[in-house]
Amino acid sequence: MGIAIAAAGDEDLAQAQALLRASRPAAPSVARGIRDVMRDGRSPSDLFRSAQRMHTDAIAARRTMSLHAAARIPRNASVLTQCDTGALVHAGHGTALGAIRAASRLGKLRHVFVIESRRTLGRSRFTSWELERSGIRHTIIDDEVAQAMLPERVTNVVIGADRIATNGDTARRLGTRDLAAECARHGVQLDVVAPTSTVDGRWVDPSTRIDPCLPTDVAGLGAEGVVDITPSELISAIVTEIGVHEPPYNDALADAVLTSASIHS
Repeated sequence: MGIAIAAAGDEDLAQAQALLRASRPAAPSVARGIRDVMRDGRSPSDLFRSAQRMHTDAIAARRTMSLHAAARIPRNASVLTQCDTGALVHAGHGTALGAIRAASRLGKLRHVFVIESRRTLGRSRFTSWELERSGIRHTIIDDEVAQAMLPERVTNVVIGADRIATNGDTARRLGTRDLAAECARHGVQLDVVAPTSTVDGRWVDPSTRIDPCLPTDVAGLGAEGVVDITPSELISAIVTEIGVHEPPYNDALADAVLTSASIHS
């Protein structure tokens, strides 16, 4: 929609694209969305129609993946999540938080725990606000408390993803890898809920940087690192709008991307 607004204002579309890509450099879905919205024409009306169609498709996809993920949450569950994955940032519905809301509607939730590690509490403010509006009981905690609560008080972990390699390795905020390792050690199910647009078929070596133009060490080891790479073996399942994908992920994720592309082409 930002591209359409730029076109309506007779702004430079190349500059608008660069600005939008820079807003979320780790997420392939942004660059992919820019490419797709310009596929059917570059007039303001064409771009608005494309953006509206993409928005409608995105809401439908996230509703579907939320139901797939909610089916994996047992009754009387205490679910832990992190980051902003709700309607405010994901097409008016949400990914991981959408799954939590779906599980709540099914009467499955006992409590939700929300991880916050930033001083401004920006992430938890969004998530907590959405949970409060949905009437879902929740508590804000930090990373260390979250890991200490496994598995006595947390039965399931549901998170989103910035980028997913076709082998299932996932780029996400710092602390995700440690959380996933603790889940694996305690036998707590950790599911990643994300659209197929998050899967990057070109990200073939997760030990390298996500994007050569990105000054961020995705392994979280450098001074500028802001995201972790969580190995696929620490992830119980990756849930997309196509369905639930379990390890080994290679063929399933690649096929899911192709299936999604054919549906929306």
